Order: sequence, then structure tokens, then C-alpha cells
Amino acid sequence: MIDRSYYRNFKPAYNAGERFALPAGIYEGYVMAAKVDDTGKAPALLIQVEIEKGDFAGFYHKQYESQKGGQYGAKYKGVYRITLPDGQDPERDQWRQQGLETLAWVLEDGNPGYHWDFDENKLRGLKVGLNVRERDYYYNGKSGTTTEIGRLESVAKINDPDTNKRPKLMKKRELSEKEKKEMAAAQLYNYPPTSTADYQEVDSEELPF
Repeated sequence: MIDRSYYRNFKPAYNAGERFALPAGIYEGYVMAAKVDDTGKAPALLIQVEIEKGDFAGFYHKQYESQKGGQYGAKYKGVYRITLPDGQDPERDQWRQQGLETLAWVLEDGNPGYHWDFDENKLRGLKVGLNVRERDYYYNGKSGTTTEIGRLESVAKINDPDTNKRPKLMKKRELSEKEKKEMAAAQLYNYPPTSTADYQEVDSEELPF
């Protein structure tokens, strides 16, 4: 005889069993928070965002809530990461600086009255466009396609009346040469997956922050 009292003390999961998938596209959103992370190989600015308008408004929060209580924990995926110059490599610093300048322009252009001064605390609440592209992945013996925030866009530009002037959707990010070699080796020698978990991005940041 089953003791049914054992099953009474539980909390229903948020949309249990539903797998949240964000299609590639350009979405209008906003910045929730930002911080500088200097714990990795190079310092980076982490910008936590959420979709504000359209059919997928609030997507990243819904996805995050759906993961709570799972075996592998919840991970907030609405994060855009931009690597910062660190003075270690002039060539890399040059394109990192260009990326930072582009980000500053995106934020200023889409938020009249805002002026970039590298105070990440002032980014909260700013409007941003999210250019979400497809990405192939190979992780722990599993491969497939997911989506990621490839670039932030000016909200003014994604809403330009002239559709020809609006940003274009970024191309799919394919596997790196290293990932291709790892996948080929695994298939050749029939290595079993090292984890049964669904694919999750490998990040060290604890989010939301």
C-alpha cells in the first residue's frame, strides 16, 4: 500500500515539462543590470537583459523560472558579454575597444539623453535591441542548435520607419574547429556522453545579479 502522504509536500514547477525556445530574431528589450567581471582570462562587461515587447516578452524570466528545482539548477540566459581591453595584447585590445565604442553608440542612439561614461550602474533601464542568432553547439557528447544574443542593437534603428535601414539578423554561429574535431573524435570512437543533462551554456557568472 502506497503512503500517499509522501507526495503531499511538494511545490508545482513553473510550466513543468515545457521547454522554452527563443526563435532567432531581433527583439526590443531593456537592461536589467550590468556589472564588470574580472574573474576570467580577460575582464568583461556583463549586461543582463530581458525582452520587453512582442510575443516573447519576459522570455528569459519564464525560461529561468522553468529551470528552478531541476536537477541541474537554473541559469539566466539573457546575458550579453563584451570583453574589455586589458593591455595585454594591442591587436586584441583594438577590436575590443571598437566593440566597446559600438556598444556605447547603441546605448546612446536608442536612449536620448543618455551619455556613455562607463558607469555600468547607469545602464539599468536603458532600451536595447537584441539580435538573437542561431548557434550550433557540441557539449558533453550532445550536439544541436540553440539561440544566443549575438549583438545588441539600437532601439531607434530596429524601429526605423525605413525597413531597409533596420539591422539585419546575424548569421548562424557554427561550431569552432576545436568543437568540430571533438565531435568527430567522439563519433569515430563512439565515446558516450559525459552527462545526461540537456544542453546549457557554460558560464561562471551567477545570475541574475
